[in-house]
Amino acid sequence: MGTHGPIPKRSEERRRRNTDEGPELSKAPAGAPVDLPELPEPDELWHPIARDWYLSLRESG
Repeated sequence: MGTHGPIPKRSEERRRRNTDEGPELSKAPAGAPVDLPELPEPDELWHPIARDWYLSLRESG
C-alpha cells in the first residue's frame, strides 16, 4: 500500500521554495585581540571556585 493522505503538489505548485544559500560568510580573525584591558585582581572574599574561574578567563582571552 502507498502513503496515506492527499497526493503532494508538484514542485512548481508549492508555495514555499528554499532560497539560495545567500551571501558568503566571512570569518573573524583568529587569536586574541591585541588591546586587552588590564583586569583587576580577584577579591579575597570571593569563593575559591569563583576566583579560579575569573583567573582562567584572563588566561583564555
